[in-house]
Amino acid sequence: MINLDKINITAIYFGIFSSNSWSPSIAYKLTENNILIDKSETYWTTRFSENGYIFNGESFEISKPKFLVAQNLFNQVPADIFKIKLPRNSDVGNKDEYTIFIQIDFSNNTTIQFKIDEYDVSNLEIEQRIIEFKNKIKETIQIIQN
Repeated sequence: MINLDKINITAIYFGIFSSNSWSPSIAYKLTENNILIDKSETYWTTRFSENGYIFNGESFEISKPKFLVAQNLFNQVPADIFKIKLPRNSDVGNKDEYTIFIQIDFSNNTTIQFKIDEYDVSNLEIEQRIIEFKNKIKETIQIIQN
């Protein structure tokens, strides 16, 4: 059983993957002291495989103010995120996807991984706190990339 205490979060992974974009699909891994970047673009080819998408990152330098914004995501993870049904990363989506990928690792070596596809109307049934967290992820990505 996952310990729901948010203090046990060791890493948050996030990325935006768009089927209608020629821009590279980039994912990030945020820890308490570091941020890594995955430019491998393996999300599309591995997400339906047996092991699913696995982050393959390297160090990434960003300014301290941007890192502090990203680091604040640890405080914004909704506590009930683990009690509700969320779209798994391997769930079949639409032909056109604009997917926000989120993974959270815990100190007891457990992981939760899910996606929210902004083109999928069924995602509107997700609780508002989860939508707000997804929006914070998107804002953080924009801040990191600009």
